[in-house]
Amino acid sequence: MKKGLLIAALGLSCAFAFTSCDKENGKDEPIVNVDSKLAKEVAGKLNEVGAKDDVKSQFDAWAKKTTMLETSKDEAKQGQEGFLPDGKKKRFVNANGVEVGQLVAKGMIGAYQLKGYNTQGRIAMQAQDAKARKVAFEKAVSYLLGDMNFKKADGTYKTVADYKKEGNSFGKYLAVTSEKKGGKYEGIANELYTAIEEGVNTTVAKGGQEFIQTLVKIGTIANKVVAFRGVHYLAKYGEEIRKDGGFTGGNVHELSEGLGFIYSLQFAYDYAQLDKMAEKVAGLFGFTVAEAKA
Repeated sequence: MKKGLLIAALGLSCAFAFTSCDKENGKDEPIVNVDSKLAKEVAGKLNEVGAKDDVKSQFDAWAKKTTMLETSKDEAKQGQEGFLPDGKKKRFVNANGVEVGQLVAKGMIGAYQLKGYNTQGRIAMQAQDAKARKVAFEKAVSYLLGDMNFKKADGTYKTVADYKKEGNSFGKYLAVTSEKKGGKYEGIANELYTAIEEGVNTTVAKGGQEFIQTLVKIGTIANKVVAFRGVHYLAKYGEEIRKDGGFTGGNVHELSEGLGFIYSLQFAYDYAQLDKMAEKVAGLFGFTVAEAKA
């Protein structure tokens, strides 16, 4: 699936732009060069997982724009970048009203963590012996969870607080989703950990179809969490903007988180899921996936 398909299907390509959209040629105006620590950190991670040039360019632009916006002293207005108050916090948005820093933060869950898992998973599938398979499998899991130590010394699994402390974005949202009492995916983290333990204890050594099924199970759970969070934040945005009567720092933050998660889905394990989702979204807006690809 092409990188821009989900964005196009949502009708949000201009909302993702870091400058105004050039309607005649469909290109964004180039961003000025800035010294951005964030851009360098992101570039290092994307190089590590072998990201494509267009992905690296997109994140470089978003990261540099984030650095620029964080120096803004002006409150954002319609068509004008700046900050929007959100309680004691400030949400720095571009001229389209998108908190670009959230596109980086949530987009990297897909571009780095899901991509890293998938890449190492393929290496594990192709490994010729159990030792090499084990090394690749542990690297794959570590992209999602930071390391293989997801079970603590007391025998319990890591929580939201643990992953937040480690700065692990996917781990945090896995736990947030799993710990929601009565939620759709309450306990989903345990399903993921069980699948990983199944791999460690049994299928890594066996290889073959059983091991592939373990990898698919883990990848499917990870995709499900990312998709669920994306829909959650977009739905919250819709709910809050109606309640607030217009854009606020709070509801723009929800929108931007949702967009970042949706962007991440292009790096998901099961591309068939994405095709079905794109068709449904396109149908809601009265166009086809083929038209969005053109």
